[in-house]
Amino acid sequence: MNRVLVFVLLGIGLAGAGFAALDTRADLPAAWRDALTARYGSLAASPLSTGVFYDLVLPLSGIERLHGAATADEVDLPRFRQVAFELERAALVAWPHPGQAELRELGRLAARDEVYPLAIIDYRVNRIRAGLDKARALTLDPAGVPSVDPAAVIEAAVFVAAPLYDRTFRGSSVRFQVDLRALYFSNRAPRPDFADVDLGDGAGWQRVNGARELVANYRSTGPKTLRVRVIGEDGSPRISRSRFDVRTLDAPPPTATWSLTAHEAFNGEFATGDAYVYLADGHTDVTRPAIVTDGFDIDNTMFWNEIYDLLNQQQLAETIHALGYDLIVLNYTNAQTYLQANAYVTETLLDTLEQIIAPTQQYCIVGPSMGGLTTRYALVHREFLGDPFHVRTWFSFDSPHTGANIPLGLQHWVNFFAGQSAEAQALLDALNSPSAEQMLVFHHAATSGTTPGANPLHAAFLSDIAALGNFPTQPRIVALANGSGSMISQGFNPGAQIVRYEFSTFPWNIRGNVWALNNAATQRVFQGVMTFFFVPVVPSQDVNIAATLPWDNAPGGWRNTMADMDSVVVPYGDLIALYPHHCFIPTISALALNTTDPFFDIAGAGNLYALTPFDSLYFPAVNEDHVEVNANNLYWIINELVDSLPPPAVTAFSAGATLDLHWSKVPAARSYQVFTTLDPEVWPNAPVTVADTLWSEPLPVDGRKFYRVVASLNP
Repeated sequence: MNRVLVFVLLGIGLAGAGFAALDTRADLPAAWRDALTARYGSLAASPLSTGVFYDLVLPLSGIERLHGAATADEVDLPRFRQVAFELERAALVAWPHPGQAELRELGRLAARDEVYPLAIIDYRVNRIRAGLDKARALTLDPAGVPSVDPAAVIEAAVFVAAPLYDRTFRGSSVRFQVDLRALYFSNRAPRPDFADVDLGDGAGWQRVNGARELVANYRSTGPKTLRVRVIGEDGSPRISRSRFDVRTLDAPPPTATWSLTAHEAFNGEFATGDAYVYLADGHTDVTRPAIVTDGFDIDNTMFWNEIYDLLNQQQLAETIHALGYDLIVLNYTNAQTYLQANAYVTETLLDTLEQIIAPTQQYCIVGPSMGGLTTRYALVHREFLGDPFHVRTWFSFDSPHTGANIPLGLQHWVNFFAGQSAEAQALLDALNSPSAEQMLVFHHAATSGTTPGANPLHAAFLSDIAALGNFPTQPRIVALANGSGSMISQGFNPGAQIVRYEFSTFPWNIRGNVWALNNAATQRVFQGVMTFFFVPVVPSQDVNIAATLPWDNAPGGWRNTMADMDSVVVPYGDLIALYPHHCFIPTISALALNTTDPFFDIAGAGNLYALTPFDSLYFPAVNEDHVEVNANNLYWIINELVDSLPPPAVTAFSAGATLDLHWSKVPAARSYQVFTTLDPEVWPNAPVTVADTLWSEPLPVDGRKFYRVVASLNP
């Protein structure tokens, strides 16, 4: 699971006091529209003539600081989405622009096609003047029809622009699309004839009339500031600044892309995916494949660039590539669908390879995170059916074989605020997707009274794969965990509070507190309160859970969920992460150990391999970030993936009475072993180990001696 639970600003619906007759239904703006039309005869005749009454939502996006002046805030993509979300909810007329689902789909297409649309919001809104008592400015008559004090209403400007996908891995040449017809969201008339755009690459302002593609040429990585400027009807400029992240300048493109469709349906779905082929130098077709699959993609925006970037931590991808392997990266079109459906896509890839490679060629397949489950299912399914494949090594990389963990309290937090936040709603949708429900050890929707539980899909998947054989038996199978094998926790105790969010200043009272699971007693894991003038905006929640396994602080590959929440600037109160991260993939799950104890002493187990189906295991002493490749595990990974290092090219020189051997550097080699013999048919087992690519010795007296140099992964 990649990038799980990135929290952004909350937009909260308005209710209470003078609004007692109006609830927080999704059609609240429609109710206001009808009521104001009834009172004033038409919406245009009301004090809310812009069609947007911003006091229907709390401006938690900080919209008052997005006014189009030179001092306006710089925005990122989540904040842009939240502004659009709040405007849509505050509109008294039908929202005529793309909604959240459409904006996210445009972002997904931008990630896929590497053409980045710039969207612009240029709106007039009505709101109550700052400092006035809203309960006096807004009233209901005995019939429940609202009135707005015209003297209390002002008109405000909102101007904000941002790319709908906010990062690139090919920063040396980036294509942006500006379309003043399709992606200019405005209720102004007339609209501007043009916009000026500065892409932050040193080229300065460029003018766009109608629609135009602009190309940025960045010379360095890091965050860039994009600027968009329009000239208003009064001749004054409105300016917006947004962030765009250049991750790398020239990520390598794939050699080819194969579109794949599963040969078999699951629940009526023939899942699809793309296999990106990155051929080794000198190869014209796939010859020596090494497969890596997608993990859990929370918004399905991870294509070749994102997956390659993760795979190339510590230069791992390029090292494997330099060793002569053809990298094949499988991206699932929908990573949130059923695990079995994407496992069948994996099988289609295996079928394709079997028709291309030599009959004797074997290969490795790596399943990171969720990919460890889809590849595991694909291999055991093929073994069950008796279908051939030539996988030499199956590599499970911090995969949740017995379950993944997102703190139950955090799940309830997302569920509580989802109706008020664009990002929280997207995260809730991901939590409630089939693959997440299949993986999580506890699921918020399966909480029953004080008893936590998993979604039924979790047990159903484990039962399904067990019926097929559970783990593949044909290849060598290895597993790497990013979680501690030495019983190290995540830094907090069972039952500890991990998030504090409290704000109580009349008329608002907001609480969103989270505690970790407790293994000793029944304890609250979530407290959610949101009231305005003492009236609940949404029903308060108080979730208490009986003593259970303390997954939240258990050893495991971690996620920075709480730190992500803490980085959010909320204008009401302070959102505090009391600890930065939680257990995401428990170590015992990543290693598929036959134990239910999250704190099992793995390093101290004398019979460890009797507890796991894997042939080889790796686990660190301390907890690490989920699917992290680091200096400690890099060479273990390479050693499991490659069958052998290529021999170096050796040359010999004599200088006086000395013989010098020089050889080419072999990728991934940490040392070289120099063998010598007088008989080329007999090589002794006592080589000299050297770290450099040079070795010298006195010339043989008789001038006859044989040498062999072997590259080694050992230091």
